[in-house]
Amino acid sequence: MQAPAVRLEAVTKLFDGRAVVDEVSLDVASREILSLVGASGCGKSTLLRLVSGLERPDGGAVSLAGEVVAGPSVFVEPERRGVGFIFQDYALFPHLTVARNVRYGLQGLSAREAADVADDMLERVGLKEFGQRYPHMLSGGEQQRVALARALAPKPRVLLLDEPFSNLDRRLGETVRTRTLALIRELGAAAILVTHDPQEAMASGDRVALMRRGRLVQIGRPEDLYDRPASREAADFFAAATPVPGRRVDGHIETRLGRFRAPDRVADGGEVAVYLRAPHVALTAPGEGVEARLVGMSFVGDGYEFLLQVDGLDEPIRARSVGRNDAKIGDVLHICVRPDDQLIFPVGL
Repeated sequence: MQAPAVRLEAVTKLFDGRAVVDEVSLDVASREILSLVGASGCGKSTLLRLVSGLERPDGGAVSLAGEVVAGPSVFVEPERRGVGFIFQDYALFPHLTVARNVRYGLQGLSAREAADVADDMLERVGLKEFGQRYPHMLSGGEQQRVALARALAPKPRVLLLDEPFSNLDRRLGETVRTRTLALIRELGAAAILVTHDPQEAMASGDRVALMRRGRLVQIGRPEDLYDRPASREAADFFAAATPVPGRRVDGHIETRLGRFRAPDRVADGGEVAVYLRAPHVALTAPGEGVEARLVGMSFVGDGYEFLLQVDGLDEPIRARSVGRNDAKIGDVLHICVRPDDQLIFPVGL
């Protein structure tokens, strides 16, 4: 069986006695793209620096393709790890041309070979004619592509990307991200992509790893983390959700919005939070469902998202409608929750 491209075993990093990365264990398979996501300060970027060798772990081990590169008695320097790194600010050398930036990591090749590799990589990222320009002459998206070409030119076994699209506007960021991921897959590198954006994480990775306060909370396919989050925080992170209190009674969860099937992990009488996302809530005909007063609404392109206050609930519920709608703030609408769409967590989980 082929060794993982990256393996972390109980990796820990301390700053001022505090665990910024706290016993994180995970594998990244060969040719896999892993999205590493979480709120700012959760340890994502530090984890990349531990993989690359820019930081030394205080505990655990890091392996690349089956070779331990950091551990209690081992530390392989960054330049010997075969890892490419794209930083958030791209870190291009301002005094070097685009072509010389790309050739920078190719010292083991002859000048002619390095130039050929650089030309090939610039062509792959769509910048074939930009070799003699300088970074300040390029747009943000073009600089990002130069950074990608430079990172991929030495053919690294692992590519690390730290918030590489965050400095680009949304539309350009999506375009550059699509091209970047396609090229990474074409060249067969494994990659870890750090982002704070849950939508970007789910759109980019074969799997998604969610971090919180230095620990790995959950890892799996994007669909798994969205549909089956392991905690209330995970449920809310991947799509804004509203908690509705409930209690298990006779095998069902009773709430102000109706009765739902109870999960096995909740005992009778147990209190729960039912987390509802806007797509789970549907508008119904007058007289059906539960009454809710419209307290806010926003146009979302193909319809509207409503903010609805239900008597007896502390927080408003979100709902979506497709198409145009003539509802007004203060109107009383009727809503229902589809019976199998709830995310139910015991209080305290």
